[in-house]
Amino acid sequence: MVSAKPSFARHPSTFSVCDGSSTTAGTSSGPHGTIGTGSAGATANGRAITGTLDSAALARIVGYNGEQNGAVYKITIGRPDIPLKEMGAAINSRMGLNTWAAFYGDDGDAVIAGDIAMIDNEVTPVLKALRTNGIDVVAIHHHMTGTNPPVIFLHYWGKGPAQKLATGFRSALDQTGARPKTTAAQR
Repeated sequence: MVSAKPSFARHPSTFSVCDGSSTTAGTSSGPHGTIGTGSAGATANGRAITGTLDSAALARIVGYNGEQNGAVYKITIGRPDIPLKEMGAAINSRMGLNTWAAFYGDDGDAVIAGDIAMIDNEVTPVLKALRTNGIDVVAIHHHMTGTNPPVIFLHYWGKGPAQKLATGFRSALDQTGARPKTTAAQR
C-alpha cells in the first residue's frame, strides 16, 4: 500500500489520495487555497474517499461550527485576538487572518488539510501538537509581510479517522489564541 502524501498542483493545500485506484474528488476553496482535486489529481492514480462525515461530532471536538460544501466540511476560525492593521485598516478573518480545517471522506477514512494563523510564540507548540497527533506540516510561511505583530501561517495535512484528525487539529488550536472557550470535559 502506498502512503498518502499531499500533491502540490497549484497550492500546498491541494491534495489527492493515491493508492492505485481512481482520482479523489471534492473541492473547497478558501482564502488560502483549494482542498480537493487539483490539476495533478487529474493525472494521478488515486481513489475516491466516499461516505459521510459526522460534521456535528467534528464541530463538537473542534469547538467551532463549520460549513458543508459538497463532500467537504470546512471550519474557519478568526483570530480577533491578534490586533492587526495594514495601512490603517483592520485585517480580519474575511481578509485572511484565520485558521481553517477542511475534512473530506468518511468517519473512518478521512483527510484533513488547512492553515493555522499564529504569532511567533505559538509556532513550536502548534508544530508539536500536530506532529504528536500524526498530522504532517506542509509549509510554514508569511502571507502578510511588514505587519506587527508578525503572523506566521502553517499549512498541514493528515489522513485517518475523522474524529482523530479533528482531535489533533483541536490540540493545535488549543496552543493558539483562537482556542475555543470550552474545555475537554464540556465537549
